[in-house]
Parts: sequence; structure tokens; C-alpha cells
Amino acid sequence: MLTGPEQKLLRVLKNFSRKEESFNLSWSRLERTTGKPKTVLIERLQELQIQGYIIWDGSALDSIEFSKRPEKTQASDRQDGMRYFTEH
Repeated sequence: MLTGPEQKLLRVLKNFSRKEESFNLSWSRLERTTGKPKTVLIERLQELQIQGYIIWDGSALDSIEFSKRPEKTQASDRQDGMRYFTEH
């Protein structure tokens, strides 16, 4: 499940991809938009990739692709939560 900052970054990326004909986003523009330094953004992008929300080669921002469906959906997160309460 995504944290608030990860959700915000994913939303920003999707908004930029919709508004721009070509996904033309620079690190400096992303830093200005999110208010976060590049090192933090890289960590969050890696987490989005681990969770299956994006595909990214780790270099340029224009290499980011959005996954059709993350590996673990919110519905399965809810089921995991219910399992915790029913098993403990």
C-alpha cells in the first residue's frame, strides 16, 4: 500500500504524463513541483517500482512507464488486514 508521499508522487507523474504530449519532465521541475530533493524522489520512485506501480530503468524520468495494475491491489490489502483481525 502506498504512503501519502508516494501517492502524491504517482499522481504528479500521471498528471505530467497526461498534460504533456511527450513525457518531458526534468528532475528540477519534479523537485519544484513536489518540494523534495532528488535523493528522496529516487527513493520514492524505487518504492513505486517495487510495489508494481511503475516500470523505471533508474535513469531518466522519461523512461518511466505506468503499470496497468500494481502487483498487490488495494482489495488484497484489505483482505490481509481482515485476516490479521480474524487470526489474532
